[in-house]
Amino acid sequence: MEECGADKVVIVSSARFSDQVSYIAKVLGSCLRGGVAVESISDLPGAVDPVSIKSIVDRLRKFRPSDRMYFVSSAGSRLEVSVYSMALRRDMVDVIYIHFYWGPWTGGFYPFTPKPLQPIYIIHPGAGYSCKSDTEPRISLDCLEKLLNLATGGRLRKTVYRAQLALNKEIRGDRCCYEADLERCSCKPMRITMRMPRAGGNIEVEVDDYCSPNKVVEAIDELWRLFRNACPHGERDRYCELGELILRASGVAQPVVGDVKSLGNRGLEGIARGRAISDALNSVERDIVIDTNIVYSGIHNQLYESERLRERIVIPNCLLAEMYRHQLEGKAGVDRVKGELSNLLVNEIKDSFKPRILYQANTLPCEVGVGMALAGRSDHVFATADVLAYERIPEEFGVPAVRIDVEPVSRVEFGRDEGMRRVSYSYYALAQYRALSRELSGVIGKHAGDFSFNAVFV
Repeated sequence: MEECGADKVVIVSSARFSDQVSYIAKVLGSCLRGGVAVESISDLPGAVDPVSIKSIVDRLRKFRPSDRMYFVSSAGSRLEVSVYSMALRRDMVDVIYIHFYWGPWTGGFYPFTPKPLQPIYIIHPGAGYSCKSDTEPRISLDCLEKLLNLATGGRLRKTVYRAQLALNKEIRGDRCCYEADLERCSCKPMRITMRMPRAGGNIEVEVDDYCSPNKVVEAIDELWRLFRNACPHGERDRYCELGELILRASGVAQPVVGDVKSLGNRGLEGIARGRAISDALNSVERDIVIDTNIVYSGIHNQLYESERLRERIVIPNCLLAEMYRHQLEGKAGVDRVKGELSNLLVNEIKDSFKPRILYQANTLPCEVGVGMALAGRSDHVFATADVLAYERIPEEFGVPAVRIDVEPVSRVEFGRDEGMRRVSYSYYALAQYRALSRELSGVIGKHAGDFSFNAVFV
């Protein structure tokens, strides 16, 4: 409706999604201007087999128009594209396929996902194809915020969705952001900043073209590089520690496998170093108990797309105790900001992923609690970003361990769809960076006013 326009919208789905589709139709109808009618039909077969394909073709043939029509299919609906291509009246229908880059955006939907990551492909342009740049948008994106009721996830996830909605509104109407294969085309530039009261602490990165995936990946890499120049690894400056926590939480740097102590356990020895944990630990046939520092490393960003990893992750009770302690101890200054970030991250893990909890691990520090709870057991693996804990827990307690490092998105090895996922993670990092700047602005203004960060169009 933003790019092509129509007088009527029909939303078609299988019965499994009837409740969601009915709600979407209701909201969409209230957000469209100009008397556009909205209808929902949820009776397509859900199974993919020869019988269901024939049923889908027969059902879709009922939509053969007497006037022009667009058939729009999302990235999860390739079957419908194929069958409608068999059923359509070719001189009257434009078949449009909307691709999606998935990654940490898995489970999300437009207008809460980046428009540049959903290019439009015209599979079958009918005669007089009319999706043109001068189409007047007839829908209110502000109004569509009500669709967040269908979104899953915790407070942080929905804050990211709202941040992306705001970004989409600012680039609305720029054809470079959605139509695939356009040349000599660019959209708004963006400026990413972080200000810290220290030498080299005024970091600024320009994204020349927000609609260029390569430019966004390069900018995220440059942000991490400039931060590391200002705050070398191991720097014990409180503002550097806060800045690094924000960059990790945003996803500017991602957790990867650094090393493995398998203790001779088969299935752990072949884990790939340097690979995203969502890929490297995906095949581990045992529960993965995480240390507190793994939450601060931004594991939530990879859990969004990896159902397998979500099933394997176990939170020790001592992790919850440590993060709660960080919130209680953060009464003023930078510590107060870190306490609020801790609250956001641990609640995101609990609310979005509902992990199992290892209640027997109660002792602090948490790595000791995990070691004591799992002593001598090889049916779990301990994941930590603490080098000393990684060395000592296997030695003292006989528990296999994985050391987690962080790397900028550009240097993370993904096991599949590497280019596409690198782009997706970069856009997610940008949206989450902006979301956190909004979410933490109050506590930063009150307790750490000489520190700031943001991402804005210029």
